[in-house]
Amino acid sequence: MTVIKQVKPDQLNSELVTIDVLPSKFMPYRPLTKLEMRAFTLGDLKVLGSPDITERTQIDIFGNAIVNADIMKLSWPDTLFVNSHITLFTIPTQSWTVEVICKNPECRNKISSKLDRDNFFEFEDLTIPDYPLNLELKKQNVQFGILTTQKHLDFIDKAPNIPESLRETYILASMALNLGTTDEAFEFLKSITSLEEMESLNEIDSLLYHDVKPLEIKCDKCNTSNKYEVGLEVSTLRPFRESTIPPRSRITFGSRS
Repeated sequence: MTVIKQVKPDQLNSELVTIDVLPSKFMPYRPLTKLEMRAFTLGDLKVLGSPDITERTQIDIFGNAIVNADIMKLSWPDTLFVNSHITLFTIPTQSWTVEVICKNPECRNKISSKLDRDNFFEFEDLTIPDYPLNLELKKQNVQFGILTTQKHLDFIDKAPNIPESLRETYILASMALNLGTTDEAFEFLKSITSLEEMESLNEIDSLLYHDVKPLEIKCDKCNTSNKYEVGLEVSTLRPFRESTIPPRSRITFGSRS
């Protein structure tokens, strides 16, 4: 289980922060075993605070804060995990509010839950023994790996042109490592007729899963606790508050000799 790593106060002003845990356990990036990140600059925060910022621009800014790896090659869940660290060590007091509707049919109350560094999402880790995964499909060996951040963004662009019933297949095609382009892999996977191979593809998808766990939230009206699927997206991680310390507390007046 991976959680937000606690950063000591004396580390907050350090030049770099290192993390050595990821939901993927670094398996797709071997021999890399740690990520080094810097805090956001004032310029980064101003751009992130823009109301019309695109997801690609947000990811570029997060990626520029990672100094020893390419964010586009990280898995999408790893990217969300890393982005949460960058946000929280830049602004340790950062918090968000998640709103859900109580699942108790007799209640249906709107519930608000606060997330911060001490109460954040948990991630389900990758548990496979080795990487990548191999599967024989139509008498050829096909390798599958993570859905990279680049592939995630490509899918977001492509999704409006893909029938909703085939989008999961397209995502799986994005994870094929040796079937040419994603579109070529998509056509290959769509043509599979063997029920056994279809079931194996579902298992591949399950084995490569590593993502945000559902949040357990208690209703403040009926006291019922339930788990809620709440997506952790890049827009959620945008830090809007640059400081909770009153600006004047850092200001002095007059000339200094």
